[in-house]
Amino acid sequence: MPLVKCKECGGKISNTAKSCPHCGVELKKKGIGCLAVFLLAVGIFGAILIIGVLSSGGSKSSTSRTSTPISREQKIRDELQYLNDVKEIAWFEVDDNDIYIGFKTRPNDLSLILRGAALRTNNAINFGVHVWGVKASQKGWRPGQGTYYEEVTARYGKIE
Repeated sequence: MPLVKCKECGGKISNTAKSCPHCGVELKKKGIGCLAVFLLAVGIFGAILIIGVLSSGGSKSSTSRTSTPISREQKIRDELQYLNDVKEIAWFEVDDNDIYIGFKTRPNDLSLILRGAALRTNNAINFGVHVWGVKASQKGWRPGQGTYYEEVTARYGKIE
C-alpha cells in the first residue's frame, strides 16, 4: 500500500488510513467528483435516447405522425377480409371483440372456418375473440337471441 503525505503535518501515512497517526487529523476520502457524475448522467441520457430510437423503429416522434391509431374492431375487419372470398359466407359483423359470421349454407368445414377466423384475429389484436357461426338470415344476431351453428373462442394464440 503506497504512502501519501498528510496535508496537515506532512507526515507519511498509508493511503488507506482514516486518520493521520502523527497529528490525528481525519483524512477525507476522495469522492467520485463532479466530472464523474456529469459523465454518468450523460451516459444514462444517451442510453435512454438510443433505446427510445430503437424501440420506435428509428421513426420520427409520435407528435409528427399524421395517422391515427387503428381501432381493435378495424384490425379485426382488416384481418377478416379473406372471408369475402369464401363462397358459403354471406356476411360478417364485428362488435368489439365478438365476430358474427353468416353462412348461406352450413359448410362441412364450418369448425375450421370459425377456428381460423378466431386464431387470425386473436393474433392480430393480441386480445381474446369470440366467433359465432349463424345462418345468413340472422344478420344482427347476438348471443341469447336464438340458435347458432357453433361458437369458438381464441385467447393467447390458442383455441379454448
